[in-house]
Amino acid sequence: MKKIYSFLVLIIFSFSLKAQWAQLKSENLNGFAEMNGLVYSGTSVFLATSGGVFRSTDNGVTWNLSVNGLDETSLDVSKIVFISSRNELWISSKGGIFQSTNDGVSWTKPEMIGLPANGWSDQIGRIGDKLVIKFNNWSDNKTYLYYSDEVLTGSRGL
Repeated sequence: MKKIYSFLVLIIFSFSLKAQWAQLKSENLNGFAEMNGLVYSGTSVFLATSGGVFRSTDNGVTWNLSVNGLDETSLDVSKIVFISSRNELWISSKGGIFQSTNDGVSWTKPEMIGLPANGWSDQIGRIGDKLVIKFNNWSDNKTYLYYSDEVLTGSRGL
């Protein structure tokens, strides 16, 4: 009897482990093979790519490029982060760190108060509600991590 139950459980689990996949199809996504991040804001889906940020308001059925306010000389977005409690999207690109507070419709490059003037930031992440950035310092040729609860009012080193 145990063998029969074991066999039935095995059959049930083998069917539940199969996943059905469907291609995300949109002519706007053609040519962007490198996906650097995917986040959901509660109303939109965002895809960070080597060609910029794509935004979908219909759960990935259609996609539109969302680059208003970005440095268009370098649209290669390496990371995207959503901080839900602050309703903020953050991206890092070769053009710097950018923020959106209007669900990715437009982007701004905030003043990074509290960071040394002699360097650049090119990577982001988050720990809970804190935004974390990697800062490359030209003076001592070292890399530091900084975090902020709210980037516009100051930063602290990790």
